[in-house]
Amino acid sequence: MIHKFRKYLNKYYGLFLIRGYIPPKPISLNIFTTRRCNFSCNYCSRNLSINSSVFEGESILKSDFKIEGLKKILIKYPSIRSVSFVGVGEPFLVKDIIEMASLAKKSGKKTSVVTNGSLLHRYFGQIGASFDSISVSLHGLNPDDFSKTTGVDSLVFKQIEKNM
Repeated sequence: MIHKFRKYLNKYYGLFLIRGYIPPKPISLNIFTTRRCNFSCNYCSRNLSINSSVFEGESILKSDFKIEGLKKILIKYPSIRSVSFVGVGEPFLVKDIIEMASLAKKSGKKTSVVTNGSLLHRYFGQIGASFDSISVSLHGLNPDDFSKTTGVDSLVFKQIEKNM
């Protein structure tokens, strides 16, 4: 009898989930850490007018994500298996980024981060223990193109090369 019920549940799980009969069990969490950034990329949504309709939810993005929020989410959703630190800002500008990643790791979660790579040198010795993967968005293949795209000095390109 239980076997038939499980088979039935597996077959119709998506329908039950959509109709609200079964609460969702998230397995991955993307945390938008901050809107702050040390770049000013010419294509970035952060540089759009605040009056644009894109920013309907703007008020929720005015401060950095806090570790207390992560603690609450991990307790409420133990099904989460991976935590990614992402967003329209630079995660390594958030003072607690390493502490948050370490908390997720200690909770048995896989961790990843998407970064512009410019600040990684500040965290050498801590990154490997905190993150399972790091994605660096490289905004140009040479210092000049990089500077034109990001609005920062071309020397930052050299720092990113060293950081990687």
